Amino acid sequence: MPFNRIFSLLFLPALTIAWSWNAHGQRAQEPEAVADMAMETAGAIERYQAILRERVAFTDTNPDDPAGYLDLSRAYKTVGRYADAEAEARRAVEIDGSSEALAMVGELLYLQGKYSEAETQLKLSTGSLIALPAAYLYLGRLYLDTGRKTKAKAQFESTIRLFRQGRAHGAEGATATALASKYLERFHDANNLFMEATSLPGNQLDAYVAWGHLFMEKFNRNDAAVTFEDALKINPFYPPALAGLAETLLESRTSLAETKALQALNINPSLIEARHLLARLYLDDEQYDDAVEQLEKALKVNPESAATRSLLAACYNAMGKQDAYHEEVRRVLDTNPQYGQLYATIADNLSRRYRFVEAIEMGRKAIETDPSLWTAYASLGVNLSRVGKETEARKYLDMSFDGDSFNLYTLNTLNLFDSIDEYTSRASDHFILKLDKDEDPVFGKLTLDLLEQAHRTISPRYGFEPERPILVEIFPEHSDFAVRISGLPGAGALLGVCFGEVVVADSPKARPVGSFNWGQTLWHEFAHVIHLQLTRNRIPRWLAEGIAVYEARIARPEWDIDLSLEFAHSAERGDLLPIRDLNSGFTRPNSAEQVILSYYQASVVVEFIVEKYGFEAIRTMLRYYRDDKNTEQVIEYTFDITFDEFDYAFAAYSDDITADTREAIRFTVSPSKKLSEDELRMEIEMQPGSFYAHLYLGRALMAKGKNEDAIEMLKKA
Repeated sequence: MPFNRIFSLLFLPALTIAWSWNAHGQRAQEPEAVADMAMETAGAIERYQAILRERVAFTDTNPDDPAGYLDLSRAYKTVGRYADAEAEARRAVEIDGSSEALAMVGELLYLQGKYSEAETQLKLSTGSLIALPAAYLYLGRLYLDTGRKTKAKAQFESTIRLFRQGRAHGAEGATATALASKYLERFHDANNLFMEATSLPGNQLDAYVAWGHLFMEKFNRNDAAVTFEDALKINPFYPPALAGLAETLLESRTSLAETKALQALNINPSLIEARHLLARLYLDDEQYDDAVEQLEKALKVNPESAATRSLLAACYNAMGKQDAYHEEVRRVLDTNPQYGQLYATIADNLSRRYRFVEAIEMGRKAIETDPSLWTAYASLGVNLSRVGKETEARKYLDMSFDGDSFNLYTLNTLNLFDSIDEYTSRASDHFILKLDKDEDPVFGKLTLDLLEQAHRTISPRYGFEPERPILVEIFPEHSDFAVRISGLPGAGALLGVCFGEVVVADSPKARPVGSFNWGQTLWHEFAHVIHLQLTRNRIPRWLAEGIAVYEARIARPEWDIDLSLEFAHSAERGDLLPIRDLNSGFTRPNSAEQVILSYYQASVVVEFIVEKYGFEAIRTMLRYYRDDKNTEQVIEYTFDITFDEFDYAFAAYSDDITADTREAIRFTVSPSKKLSEDELRMEIEMQPGSFYAHLYLGRALMAKGKNEDAIEMLKKA
């Protein structure tokens, strides 16, 4: 480990953060819990309405008190009524023209995307004899969002100068100064100031929320979550804190993150950060219409939001709507020609869809547009490593670390690459294998032999052979594997990941003895190599996983994920996801069990296609995906039916193949309830195919010493 990286994280813990690309740590929320949350939110909305009525009454009886109008303005802002909040702040301006009132008007204009008017008001505020730090902060942020970095820096410096002069008071003044320090990349100062702000009188809520976002920006989800929860201890229904907490949950407990974001929006429908979170969720699920809907709602609040339009550009890019995509890019760059985050946002979405070649192209545009966007250097480096360009990857990761040594993602990845340098390397005709030198004598050759067998078996079936050898990295520590795929420890129950030209996986040593089959994992991942490369990484998640599970199943029966009983249970309850929504079973599951069941269901979809249409239909689908057709088109062109008809046909197929099993398991009874022999015989008459009725009757007969009859029932069971 290079010495200059050892002490770089300072107040950010390096190895205590659990983060995962999957949702295996997630648990289903009970309907009662969801109902309770809805009732609590409704109660919170009523309390906010009561506060508004109280403050309106105060201004009616105290029409010359500017403080009353500012309090009312803040209350309107909290519930997202920005135009009403602006009107009340303007009333305060009319009375005393204070810096505080002018700054509040400017901030509210800024939130609504009225940047020119906001700039006028904020300049008046900073020109006041008693200017507040927040006025300079808001003006600096506006300059930053409109591409005037030098002017923005001057405003942030002015914010800090007021604090040093003792003119920044209470939690509000310390928070404004902390944010200014953050924008100037003085992260130590920002952290210390946020800590101070949360102990001062005044608005500690926003101090906690802003502090939480600082932790999030530095990949410290644990401390971010704790900080947002501290805000919620003050006000359990403060929308920005709810949205912030949702952000911390996004990668590990996706369904809960969605619930928290919706809860925030129920109170403040104008909170565009929560809209962005939902849009990103729907983008990951390829539910593009839902994502666009969220972003259009955000644009109604602020039509000039570069962050919103960047996400919309990413969405249109994913949908193949190039004219709309280019229009969003133009709109963003017209407002801020230096907004490299536009391309970084698009690159992130492309990367999440395994479109690494295009993500690399967008990453290069991001740093060309904004050479100080250090997170874009990090992402570019990681994406280069995912296509096997490790030398260039390290260059950009080093540049990212030099620019921002607080980035845990970059630090962990660089340290991991240093470790990989010590690995043993082996090569065969189609693979380059890197693994720990102590493990190489044990299964290095076995691994290459198995991979070559997978190549001989799978490649001809799809009529496709990769152009270059596939890089395969095997890690003896699960935490190293997790860092390789996500930059942070965690990764839950994932065992292997394929990026298309690179495969990474746990070694047997990384897991408890007997807990997984490394051969099955590598076979599964090589199947991904074929269909990812064949489709230019355009295959949807459900079909990719379905094919990989199917290939392992037909290769060796012992490699099958046998969830036929669980699948039948879900079919009986009507819990199987429509194929249209099957991606969400991987990205937004209701439970850990739904993740693994989604793998199995996806493989059954592949079996359905093969049985009904032949294996050539799978090859045809992959060719259409390669040609940039969306799933609606692929289904129509391959099967000459609509997606809904395809979904219906699969549902009928599922009913058919599970009919006997569903009949066998339909009758059951609580273990605490004792049924008589006559009752059980009556049940068998009504349901002669019932497993549990025969089982329970066999047990009842055994208890009576009727062993021959019991044996007969148990054999039938």
